[in-house]
Amino acid sequence: MASSTSEKHRIAVHEKKRKEMMDEFERQKVEMTRETDRNRTGADRFVGKSDSMEESLKMQTVGLVKLEDFQQKRQALEEEKLREAARSNELKEDEPKKKKKKKSKYNLSFAMDDEDEGAGGIDKASADKQSTSSSKKGQFGKNPAVDTSFLPDRDREELDRKEREELRQKWLKMQESIKQEDIEITYSYWDGTGHRKEVTCKKGDSIAAFLEKARGQWPELRGVSVADILYVKEDLIIPHHHTFYDFIVNVSPIFC
Repeated sequence: MASSTSEKHRIAVHEKKRKEMMDEFERQKVEMTRETDRNRTGADRFVGKSDSMEESLKMQTVGLVKLEDFQQKRQALEEEKLREAARSNELKEDEPKKKKKKKSKYNLSFAMDDEDEGAGGIDKASADKQSTSSSKKGQFGKNPAVDTSFLPDRDREELDRKEREELRQKWLKMQESIKQEDIEITYSYWDGTGHRKEVTCKKGDSIAAFLEKARGQWPELRGVSVADILYVKEDLIIPHHHTFYDFIVNVSPIFC
């Protein structure tokens, strides 16, 4: 009978301790959940950490354990969680710096023969980079075998303009030279009968200038105005403002 009473008392003590341990576990679980919510970042990177720690804690405290052992294991798991969170934050902060360093390294890696060369290696990398860029630039250009005359070219257009202007000036000088050449005109003064004479003019002279010279050869016409004299060529009345040059350059049949 005494043994049965002692067993019951021992079981009751164990049940009480187990209840206290579970209550303490629930209290610490609530505190841990609150702390996790406060420290959680916007990306929810650590979702499931509390559940993982609880599972580990349950696995390590299967059966009856002392309250001190339970608290020690819980504290060890919580410290491990804090270390993991701090390590993750450090990795997140260092990631942009590593990317920047990696990018810079790639920019110089193609021209560096040895990373241990120090400043000399960097200078050599810069020189190699410049020479590589120069060689690449030299590889691009116009293909001389391709016809590019149809493409706009400011230099070529300017050269063409100058050549056209030179040709125009030469043509104008040539025409002025032609206008200064002498031409002998045979005409017939008609006063009821024909009177043939010749007069020398310039090819650039107008019909009015020709009539003025012809009028001077006939005394009876010296008192007559040039405007009252007509020049008729093969049944055509030639206006006074035309020049012999006009008919010559246009290859008019009446002066060929």
